[in-house]
Amino acid sequence: MTYTERELILLSNTDVLGYVQTQNAARNAQAKAEGWTFWTTMPEDAKFLAEYANVYELEHMYAAGTYSDIYKDHNNIRPRWEFDKLTLAELEAEITAICEAAKRESEMEEKWEKEEREHEELCAAANIREEGRMLEEAAKSAINEKIDMMFSTQDSLMGYYTRH
Repeated sequence: MTYTERELILLSNTDVLGYVQTQNAARNAQAKAEGWTFWTTMPEDAKFLAEYANVYELEHMYAAGTYSDIYKDHNNIRPRWEFDKLTLAELEAEITAICEAAKRESEMEEKWEKEEREHEELCAAANIREEGRMLEEAAKSAINEKIDMMFSTQDSLMGYYTRH
């Protein structure tokens, strides 16, 4: 495997607890500064952290979990390959690619929904116009029927009979 400079630094850092404490402190400070009401931090449990020989292994584990989760969210199935064959940088690139694809799909869906709403509004306006036209036509028809009935009554009163 070929590692990036960042990955080599993470591989050489064996102070996993110190790294986690530093990352957690930064996360807590960010959360407080930005007014978050909920956030999580990495566990600082020595027994848990003893499973990782260096910071790279810890970050790789978290990246593999994140990749598995977002892959499942995007594709409705968990990925079925071994993550240890991918470097941390490769996992992070895959995570970024899925996030960008999901963002594009979301933007396209929003655009489609907007177009659908506009189409529905146009149809609703056309339906309202058609209903108004039909009501106007019905009113004219009712007026014409009333006029016809008045003339028919007048004709009957005057002795004119029409055959139907």
